[in-house]
Formats: sequence, C-alpha cells, structure tokens
Amino acid sequence: MDYVTNIIVYVGFCGSLLLCYSLRYTIIGYILKSLLLKPMSIIWQVMPLTVRKTISEAVRWFLFERHCIYQVTYLIIIIIGHYILIMDVITVLYRYSWLENNLLLGAGCLFFNGLLYLLLCFSNPGFITSRNKSVYAHIYEYDHFIYSPKPCTICCHIIPARAKHCSRCDNCIFRFDHHCVWINSCIGGQNHGLFITFLFSLFVMITNALWLNCRMLYLFSVVSYYYYFFIIQSTRFPLIKWYTIGPLNTLRLYEFNFMNFRTGQVCSF
Repeated sequence: MDYVTNIIVYVGFCGSLLLCYSLRYTIIGYILKSLLLKPMSIIWQVMPLTVRKTISEAVRWFLFERHCIYQVTYLIIIIIGHYILIMDVITVLYRYSWLENNLLLGAGCLFFNGLLYLLLCFSNPGFITSRNKSVYAHIYEYDHFIYSPKPCTICCHIIPARAKHCSRCDNCIFRFDHHCVWINSCIGGQNHGLFITFLFSLFVMITNALWLNCRMLYLFSVVSYYYYFFIIQSTRFPLIKWYTIGPLNTLRLYEFNFMNFRTGQVCSF
C-alpha cells in the first residue's frame, strides 16, 4: 500500500527530527550542527548586502508580525488530512466493514472543530481600551511582586493587574496568556475557555482519525493474511483448496453483489 509507505516516511522523518533535537547537546549534535550551520554561514557571508537585508526582513515579518499565513496553513493541513482520511482510510473501512458508520463521528468532529476555530479567530481576547480600562482595573489587585502599576507607553494608560501589552496585536490584553499565531490573535481572559474547548475538539478529531487508521491497517492485514493462507497456500494442498475456495468464492460473490446493490451498479462478469 502506498498509504503505509507514506506513514513510514512521515514517522521516520518526524522521528529523525526528534532524534536530532534530543542529541543537540551531544557530540553527534555538535557534528550535525557543524555540517549544517558552517556551509550556511559561508553562503550568508558571500550574499550581497541587499539580499541579506531582504531575507532578514522577510524572516522578521514571518516570525514577529501579524499575518494569516498560519491560518491558511492550518486550513490546508485540515483539508488535506481529511481528504487522505476519506480516500485512503474510510473507503477501505467500508470495503471490509460496510455495516459500520465510520464517517459520522469524523464529520461531526470536523464540523465542531471548524466552528470553534472560526469563533476563536474572531473572538475578543480582552482588549483593554480607554473605555473599558476602568472595568479591568478593579478585577484583580496588584501584588507589587509580580504585578505592579506600570504605564503602557503605547496605549497611554496604566496596565491593569494580570494584563500585558501584545506587540503583535498592538493592544493591552486582559489576563494575557500568549499570542497564538494559528488564530492570528491573542489568548486572554475573554477567550481562554473557548481556546481550551478548541484544543479538546482537536484532540478528539486526531484521536478519531488515529483510531480509524489503526482499524483500517488491522483489517487490511487480517484480510491479506487470510487471503495468502487460504488462496496461495491452498494451491499446494488440494484438500485445503477443495474445502476453502468454494466458501470463499461464495462469500466474495455475495459481497460483490451486495456492494453493487448498495451503490446501484450493474453486476457484470
């Protein structure tokens, strides 16, 4: 199966990256960094100054500015992942266990995850403005240890306790947690619960996809094993062939006619 080959390549690639990261402080990691970083530093030095400035500005914009590239990337990953799930996993599951509904749970997980993602992208994390700063200022008290009254030079007001100014959003955020690039917004006091719910829906969606993959591979391996044992090996033993080929052909003919009846196709030989 090409699908199994893709899984092996993907797991091997991710495993090699994890192995390189775990060996970063060892002699092997030092050798790998020398082999990778030394040629890159030489190439960087011979580049023209304008090219280096352009690359530096592009990297700075990509890593430290607000943009929708991560959102588009997330949507592309979800679409491609579910396309592969439907074409290479669910199709095979319906071939081997057509009485089970393997599509309903996955469609429900995708719907709720997409809905929560849209709500999270357009949610208000708790922007502190000149109109509502007095409201947020009285929710938490300053402990004068971690949080103390400090002015925000950009927003021109005293930052409330447990609030922080986000350089990407260019706003002070109430109960600031972090800036999530995947939703192109901050996670704060107003959308923290929605963010946890979104992560839970993503976990359920990934767990369901993993279960479908494991079940598909299990059924495929079982059917392949029985096909090899009863069809290939039985040709060496005529007695086994006499008692196994007939029932298997009957079962296969029933499955073929049943599937054609469900799909509305005409049986042809």
